[in-house]
Amino acid sequence: MTATSTLNGRQFRRVSSNFTRPNDTSAYTAGDLVANSTTAASVVPLSWATTGSRPFYISRIRLQKTGPIVTNAQFRIHLYDAAPVVSTTGDNAAFASVVAGVAKWLGSFDGTMVASQSDGAAVNCLPTGNFLRRDYIGDPGTLYGLIEALAAYTPIAEEVFTATPVTEFDQ
Repeated sequence: MTATSTLNGRQFRRVSSNFTRPNDTSAYTAGDLVANSTTAASVVPLSWATTGSRPFYISRIRLQKTGPIVTNAQFRIHLYDAAPVVSTTGDNAAFASVVAGVAKWLGSFDGTMVASQSDGAAVNCLPTGNFLRRDYIGDPGTLYGLIEALAAYTPIAEEVFTATPVTEFDQ
């Protein structure tokens, strides 16, 4: 899904990417990878195509999940300018030991889900100390993302996670 709006001379663009996590309810511990597969070779990072040739700024990332439980639903979304490599194992493994890509890492956004309704939960994740401004001097590219659990979160089976970066740029 893509949506664009304008406010006070700035244009905002939202493009979503999602995945369905495995069919289990194994609890995450702080620092675990939240992904679509327990097999490293099958983990597919979130991805968003970027368009245009002007700089943009990611002000926040809206993270939604289909499960309404918000107990310990604390997450960090890591962004990369090339696909990160997930090695040895996938979902529910220690993020730091299975993800390689620090040279591709752009920054991260944290959020604690508090908005819970019958059809899921959501949060607007905010930057973790760095501002992501991307200047394109050529062809548009793709941003990639991986989710890390920041607390002992117990998911529902086949829970769907959707991440939507909100990008801002001058008109």
